[in-house]
Amino acid sequence: MKNQIYLDHNASTPMRPKALALMTELLQVTANPSAIHKNGRILRAHIEKAREQVAAAVGGTAEYVIFTSGATEANITVLNGCKDVRHVIVSDIEHPSVKKACDNILTFPASRDGLIRLDKLEELLKTCTEKGGGIMVSVMLVNNESGVIQPVTEVAALARQYGAFFHTDAAQALGRIPVDLTALDADALTLSAHKVGGPQGVGAIVLRDGFTLDPLFRGGKQEKSRRAGTENSAGIAAFGAAAEEAAANVAEYQKLAVLRDHLEAEILRMSPEVVIFGKSAPRAPNTSFFSTPGLESQPLMIAFDLEGIAVTAGTACSSGSTRKSTVLEAMQATPEEQASSLRVSMGWASKPEDVAGFLAAWQKIYTRMKNRAQDEAGARLNSL
Repeated sequence: MKNQIYLDHNASTPMRPKALALMTELLQVTANPSAIHKNGRILRAHIEKAREQVAAAVGGTAEYVIFTSGATEANITVLNGCKDVRHVIVSDIEHPSVKKACDNILTFPASRDGLIRLDKLEELLKTCTEKGGGIMVSVMLVNNESGVIQPVTEVAALARQYGAFFHTDAAQALGRIPVDLTALDADALTLSAHKVGGPQGVGAIVLRDGFTLDPLFRGGKQEKSRRAGTENSAGIAAFGAAAEEAAANVAEYQKLAVLRDHLEAEILRMSPEVVIFGKSAPRAPNTSFFSTPGLESQPLMIAFDLEGIAVTAGTACSSGSTRKSTVLEAMQATPEEQASSLRVSMGWASKPEDVAGFLAAWQKIYTRMKNRAQDEAGARLNSL
């Protein structure tokens, strides 16, 4: 069996060795982290260290870090937890856990290049202000499909102008670009462990100092009564280690832009009809999202999988799904472009050989599928 080339890091990235070693060690420690005996104290100490590590990674304060089961829970908690909020305004390119977080969601569009429309956001802010009631604005920092970096500081400024709260989903940003809660002027920022080299099933909310939320889960007094339920001690500790390492190596991660640009240049050389989404906008350095009109996404993904290369059509948040991309719809991609999209996303463990392997496979797969499509088109013409 071939060694797999993994190029789906926006869906989930491999655990970093330090995080994996720490999690493996702590899984051998049996205790409830709320217990006062030795094992309980050991786990509690690791949770609190992780809280400090996550806070430091995004310029927050440890006291205002709340651990959750993932970014989905974190997003839903924030958008439902602000008192007196009547209107929740989100962009059309947000993760489903934001777009479906509550019933009072209002959406505004993005442009063809994947950047949100600030003018449309302001129109909604004006309308909601006239109606009265609190307002929450939520815009992600980096889009999970296109990799486009959103102008969230401008979003925050607009939100402040209209007296609104501001939340940003930074799950795809930490470790890829600098992330600073204060500089972003966000009231709340949400994270996912498995996007930075931690385990799946762990996330965090980082709040601005003094900002409070009503809990989504009630019961025990874990997380200072802000999130009930026994903490995932080993997972949280591993998250802390991964977040610390990811934040410390942003400069190294930026070097992936050279590999991404080389990949895109070679794809365009071999396949001039390819459309690269978000190319004219600022993007995270690891993501290339493109379309090859005439070649459908699912056969492409299967062909790459058979070559030992993991890529995807875009989002991987619907189990076993190859559903239509709402992000591409928001970016006004044509139906043909949407049907033929492919996302290549690199990560902390990616190497130049991975890109070389992808390009070699691309040339073979593209040529084969293009020839087949032309043969089928010719056969249809001959049958007329």
